[in-house]
Amino acid sequence: MVIQWFPGHMKKATREVRENLKKVDMVFEVVDSRCPKSSHNKYLEEVLQNKKRIIIFNKIDLANKKESEKIKKEFEKKGYTVVFCDSKNANNLNGLIKESKNLIKEKTEKLKEKGLKKKK
Repeated sequence: MVIQWFPGHMKKATREVRENLKKVDMVFEVVDSRCPKSSHNKYLEEVLQNKKRIIIFNKIDLANKKESEKIKKEFEKKGYTVVFCDSKNANNLNGLIKESKNLIKEKTEKLKEKGLKKKK
């Protein structure tokens, strides 16, 4: 007997992400700072492949700061850009914008060289 554990809505969402991935330069993945490893979507690894990504540790105000720093370092060792954020109070949104610009800086410069307008 085969048990189907991958719900239909997840399969549909994964398919839609794959279809629209060509249109994006960068992906934001929001995880809960209180449980970043378990709220991190491991299926994105396969789907996103080489897309630039920022992992946003949201609700940082509710998390253990020492543990969050430790886990942040683990994610960064894997090559991720990680930003701590508290979206309810708009804390560190400037840091998120800064990291976003840094991550796609190379692509932005190439567009400028070609004389193309900035993408939104």
